[in-house]
Amino acid sequence: VVGVQETRKGFVLASSTPAKKLGIKTTMRITDARKIFPWVKIAPPDYKYYKKCSDEMMNILKSKFRLFQQFSIDECFVEYTEDMQKEYWDPVDVANQIREYIKKKCWFTVNVWVGNNKFLAKMASDFEKPNKVHTLFSGEMEKKLWPLPIGDLFGCGRETEPKLRKLWINTIWDLAKKDRAFIKARFGHFGWILHDYANWI
Repeated sequence: VVGVQETRKGFVLASSTPAKKLGIKTTMRITDARKIFPWVKIAPPDYKYYKKCSDEMMNILKSKFRLFQQFSIDECFVEYTEDMQKEYWDPVDVANQIREYIKKKCWFTVNVWVGNNKFLAKMASDFEKPNKVHTLFSGEMEKKLWPLPIGDLFGCGRETEPKLRKLWINTIWDLAKKDRAFIKARFGHFGWILHDYANWI
């Protein structure tokens, strides 16, 4: 994992694929990561180099897509409109071309996620990695999104997950089918937001 191990309050900035398979997640405390796997290797962050790689990737995508929004240092959204589909190819084919192009130009792999909106694309980001293209379209909700555990829902943090589970809301489907008024009564406006997310709004 990437993190700072010198302090008690150090936390995981990024975890490798093998670490994720063990249950070590980003934002987890280093001490908790060591409880899961005592021999976990901690690599120090190199923000300057990471920013350089990020800028290279973002500049490539900005040059190819008119509608671009950076979400974090290593994530962004681009809009592949219907007009572009008429002129070019299927969005999944384009996603694979982007993945290959960035690997060739920048010497690192990326994951590309395709969805009907930004939320679905973001949710697909937690699917299998690395160097993959994944789709999460509205028609794939029942198969790909709703069976996931509620803790996988974007916006559902460590404090909210156990509260939902106490209400027998264990999967995203459980939340999607729950009465909105019931959710708002217990979680306020934030509950409505989560309910919308569960219904890909």
